[in-house]
Amino acid sequence: MARVESATTIRAPQEYVWELVCDVNRYPEISSAFTERVTYVSDGPVGKGTVYREYGGVGPMKDESEWMITEFAEPTRQIHEGDLGVMQPVLTIELESIGEDTRLFQALDFEMLPQVRPVGRLLEAVFVKRTMQRGLDDTVANVKRIAEREYETESKQPMA
Repeated sequence: MARVESATTIRAPQEYVWELVCDVNRYPEISSAFTERVTYVSDGPVGKGTVYREYGGVGPMKDESEWMITEFAEPTRQIHEGDLGVMQPVLTIELESIGEDTRLFQALDFEMLPQVRPVGRLLEAVFVKRTMQRGLDDTVANVKRIAEREYETESKQPMA
């Protein structure tokens, strides 16, 4: 199984970053390298068992996929398991409070399914892993940029 990882420190409180990464409707903005649009399938708030569909993909391989949140430990950890047809990736999101800042870590585990091997192994090694790494790095950078910008803007609002 292949794995890519990315991490950063965000100048915003953990609870603030947690709310952002829980907002499934913002995934096209947050994960723009992978996600073009999202449909929230579940009823109620985001949590363990939440199901959503996204349209997007890796590079030119675009299709609709279904994802389920299989672990949800507020405000520190989420695991999302996807079904993309040719692979079933697992996304881990972890947050850690570091004083007033937040450390964000994301990992994406994936493997081409047996029906596309041995070509799938070559794709994994040559194209998919590199593309996944760039996409995950972009996603983590987007969370940092969005959270810091919005937190700074909200922090400067006058008290009512």
